[in-house]
Amino acid sequence: MSAILDTLAASRKLEESGMPEPQSDAVVEVVNDAMNDLVTKEYLTAELGRRFGKTDKCFTDMKSDIDKRFGKMDKRITKLESKVDTGFAGMREDMAKSHKSIVTSMLVVTLAIFATQLAMLGIMLGPLSGGGAESGAGVPPVEAVAPPEPETRQ
Repeated sequence: MSAILDTLAASRKLEESGMPEPQSDAVVEVVNDAMNDLVTKEYLTAELGRRFGKTDKCFTDMKSDIDKRFGKMDKRITKLESKVDTGFAGMREDMAKSHKSIVTSMLVVTLAIFATQLAMLGIMLGPLSGGGAESGAGVPPVEAVAPPEPETRQ
């Protein structure tokens, strides 16, 4: 899954700011290559939904099978269905929490990787911008993003 970057527009914008064409093309190529490994939130959400959807279907099929074989003949079956439904509801809630935690963690990791790559690009371009590391020229510092604390089960 790759993110979308208008490389021509990005290159032109760098050239308009005074960067030579070969250098602007190289910068855009490096950023575009780095973006190829990013995962979008929509893709990750759809993929996790697809995988958890199979589990939901399995539970639904099992409940259907129970209904076909045993029906609702007595109170014991009704109590069993209630327990199964309660168990499935708890599992769905746990899966939703896990899904949210995974999405959040993946987004934080993706942002941290991207920030690191931008910082590395700044280090590489620092000498080319006319100032050294001691002059403070180049790319501003990038703040690190800490991953979220894992949720605890109660």
